[in-house]
Amino acid sequence: NPSIGGVGKGHLVREIDAMGGLMGEVADASAIHFRLLNRSKGPAVRGPRVQADRQLYRMTMQKAIRGIERLQVMEAAVEDLIIENGTAVGVRTAAGETLRGRAVVLTAGTFLRGTILIGRTRIPAGRLARAVSRPRASSDASLSPDVLCAEPGRSGADGSGNMSPVPSVAYSAARAWAPWRPPTNSSALSARENDSESNGPLEAEEPSVGLALTLEKLGLPMERLKTGTPPRLDGRTIDWDNSALNLQPSEEQPVFFSFNNALRLTPQAPALVTCSRTHTTRETHSIVQQNLHVLPEYDGGDGTGIGPRYCPSLNAKVDRFPERDSHVVWLEPEGLNTHLVYPNGISGAFPPEVQRLIVRSIPGLESAQIVRPAYDVEYEFIDPRSLHHTLELRACAHLYLAGQVIGTTGYEEAGALGLIAGLNAALAVLGQPPFILSRSEAYMGVLVDDLVRKGTLEPYRMFTSRAEHRLLLRADNADERLTEQAFAIGAATAGRFERLQRKREALQRGHAELAACRLPAAIWAAAGFISKSDGPPRSAAEILSMPSASLDRLEEVVFAYRTQAPQQQRDSEAGQQPTVQRFDAMSPCGAPRTESESEVLSFDTEDCSTAALPRNDGQRNDGRRNEWQTSDGQKNAGQTSAGQTSGAERQLVEPVAREALEVSLKYADYIRRQEADVKSAKRHEAAQLPLNIEYSSLPGLSNEEVEKLSTARPRTLREAAAISGVTPNCLLSLVAHLRHNSSNGKVRQDSSK
Repeated sequence: NPSIGGVGKGHLVREIDAMGGLMGEVADASAIHFRLLNRSKGPAVRGPRVQADRQLYRMTMQKAIRGIERLQVMEAAVEDLIIENGTAVGVRTAAGETLRGRAVVLTAGTFLRGTILIGRTRIPAGRLARAVSRPRASSDASLSPDVLCAEPGRSGADGSGNMSPVPSVAYSAARAWAPWRPPTNSSALSARENDSESNGPLEAEEPSVGLALTLEKLGLPMERLKTGTPPRLDGRTIDWDNSALNLQPSEEQPVFFSFNNALRLTPQAPALVTCSRTHTTRETHSIVQQNLHVLPEYDGGDGTGIGPRYCPSLNAKVDRFPERDSHVVWLEPEGLNTHLVYPNGISGAFPPEVQRLIVRSIPGLESAQIVRPAYDVEYEFIDPRSLHHTLELRACAHLYLAGQVIGTTGYEEAGALGLIAGLNAALAVLGQPPFILSRSEAYMGVLVDDLVRKGTLEPYRMFTSRAEHRLLLRADNADERLTEQAFAIGAATAGRFERLQRKREALQRGHAELAACRLPAAIWAAAGFISKSDGPPRSAAEILSMPSASLDRLEEVVFAYRTQAPQQQRDSEAGQQPTVQRFDAMSPCGAPRTESESEVLSFDTEDCSTAALPRNDGQRNDGRRNEWQTSDGQKNAGQTSAGQTSGAERQLVEPVAREALEVSLKYADYIRRQEADVKSAKRHEAAQLPLNIEYSSLPGLSNEEVEKLSTARPRTLREAAAISGVTPNCLLSLVAHLRHNSSNGKVRQDSSK
């Protein structure tokens, strides 16, 4: 899937970045489509998401990895672990090479006894081969690093790149609104990608069988899960002008993952793409229902397989929602230099001929050709309850696991777990204390704790609802929560920590500025912030804490008032009533527009000195808040040539701190209330749950929670909390239900424990 981020997942990417990880920066550099999910909702559930150019992402990541000092990279199939006296001390490759180390991090993905399934065809493999074959990297059998990161089946990538490896071109925001069209330069495409229907034999990467046997010998509980991928389509055969296709352009103001790009205004990739939305039809569903008998026979799940609940196959959706006539399908271009299109929403391991019928029953895809068929891969995973919170195996010292091998699904979850496992492996080698994040500190803490304490019966996906402290664990404050800790153990750089310090200073200045800025109640009332105009003066901080107030609008009102204040003072001295301006919503500052105020003002994305942060070229500004830049590139400090106040002067809060400050003020009461709810749920852990509760009748419970609670029939809230998939909100709903059905309004406790 070419997308990265989303609700919950985007929070993980921000946290990885805050701790010095690469995913956020690389995703930003290769992003060709930006969306902020849940923009209209509260900041706790907003999720940044990008669609990355696959080739650009791969090149950028490989370049970044190869640029890391003291890191040696080699490519080989890991066939076995070397375990001595209950401790992992290295790995053995399929070629017979021995690589020794003081710790091993195993990220086996879908390769442990992996099997690819297409219809009734079974192929022993972890995944289908990539489009471009690459020579095997040279290796050194005597290599002995301190920490070995073993990825069975993973191959390297040729070519160089950096955080922006594509030749620089002028970016035009207008290009984001144009319908995407496949490139016509076939020389930029690989030979395999130029094939339309893929009828030849499929190249596959072999599974890791020996490794699975070794893990079995350790007595680890292992089960099988599955995941799937949709067919890839030839974009040149899609009817992009079909009226049924709805365009979804990239957002005009991209939201980046990396805090290093906090002040960037334009994408780093040379262009953006527009995705299109189509849908399945009754004919599609009929084809699916008529061909259920040719789906694969899986080893797990009583022959049906156990796949991701929240990213189901098309056949699962048709079966689960028989009342629906259609399901959404997103057509997502895989890159700027390929004609491959990812049809998000129609995965299903039907035989190729059935896949063709399904695709061509969808509006806009009537003539579409499949380049690569959809397939499922079933693989073994280790029950994560076999791990410590450091992600070290209980049964084998210095062996750490991360990613799909412990039951998760998705790049973001794998990246977060890999970071935690890698840090703890390195710290163990250095003889330092482990690095463990709590549930109140990070989504990474929630992720690890859920897996290690509850385990999982299906591929685990992160959602904001899994966190009881989600108002504290916002995407906007990941750096405030984690960067200092990461810097303390050597994960985050000094430059990143210094940027955090400057952001904190900007937040302090912003809070002080808003607290000191007090305006008459009449002014706030005239602007629509409050209803009564005869009250005492109120600070800008008080006004911004109100749900409907925005920082931008508040600054407009303050600026307009300050420009009118001298006249109001003269009116007051003359005994006249002060003039209260009714603010024009169409004016940029809430006051009547003047010619001088129409001048275009903008912050230079390369040198936004109002934030006092390092520039992208490595230089640093002097931190003067009122320095700004006009559209002609000339810097000023405080006033325009016409004597008007500058754009920066109108801002009470510096750009780098605006979002975090506004959220902290607006949600302070909600955060306190959420913390009280969490404490209430903990107080009632011993509360008894009647065995005859009809969970489907309780409000606020998800289908997953109803299903799992109805099956498990927990006796207490503590037992309910231990069930994978049961969220903190669900526990609060159960407490409310118990109170409502209690004769005295109190929750009955289990006295046996």
